[in-house]
Amino acid sequence: MIHGKKAVAAMNLADYWGEILAIVLLIIGFILAVASGSAVISYAVILFAGMILGRLWYKFRNTLKLGWVLVILGFLAGYILGSQYGNRAIIIIFFVGGFVLSYATHKGKVIKGL
Repeated sequence: MIHGKKAVAAMNLADYWGEILAIVLLIIGFILAVASGSAVISYAVILFAGMILGRLWYKFRNTLKLGWVLVILGFLAGYILGSQYGNRAIIIIFFVGGFVLSYATHKGKVIKGL
């Protein structure tokens, strides 16, 4: 049993997991965007990131909570803020395209998850 300040810290971490993970992924997205050396690499990275997050969305579709939406938007915001190469509107299009493509292929059982 946890008592005192440790209990409050543990409760806050469990309550705000979505916000904490969104901030972490915002930073990771920013670093990935800064590290990409060209627009083509930037578009490829965001397409694959959209596909991965589309897979996660499919996996947690029955228990989806606001926290997962914050996580996805946090990553996308970090990537857009850090992108030096490429058009930001095209980055969003590639992200949404990868997300929808991945979700649709998992939903249609074209790709089977673990």
